[in-house]
Formats: sequence, C-alpha cells, structure tokens
Amino acid sequence: MNDEIRNGLVNTLKLEINDDDLDFKQGDLISIEMQCIDKKVSMFYTALALMNDSGPGGGTTPNNPPNNISNGALGIFSAHTVENKSTVIP
Repeated sequence: MNDEIRNGLVNTLKLEINDDDLDFKQGDLISIEMQCIDKKVSMFYTALALMNDSGPGGGTTPNNPPNNISNGALGIFSAHTVENKSTVIP
C-alpha cells in the first residue's frame, strides 16, 4: 500500500455508484468522503466483504478476519486521514 501507481498524481479514477434507488437530479449536492487507510485496515474490510453473502447457503465457513487487536479481541483499530469533496450536479 503505497503511491507507486499514482506517484503523487491527482486521483482521476471514476467513481461508480451501483444503486438503482438513487434518483439524482440537476442541482443535487453530492458529497464524497475519502479515507486514507493502511494495508491492515484494508485487508480487514476486504475480508469482511468477501465473507458477506458468499459461498454455499449464503455464507462462508466461519472464520475470523485479519485484525490488529491483540489478546483475542476481534476488530480493527484505525487512525486515518479524511478528505471530503462536494459538488452540485449541473
């Protein structure tokens, strides 16, 4: 997890929202929150997403996601930066 791909350049990746229930109209305000997380936090959330509603019967074999908390506790501790961007649909 580093910036080798972007190497300090502005992120111009397309943001896709796959939700047919959203009805955006001209003049609507859209706000996006971007979080800069480390590799362990990313691995935790990726593991949770993979465990959710997948496999036979709608689930996977019980398993604990990777975490960064000791003494047998489950979860993730994260201190990260946040950047918010907003725009009005023209």
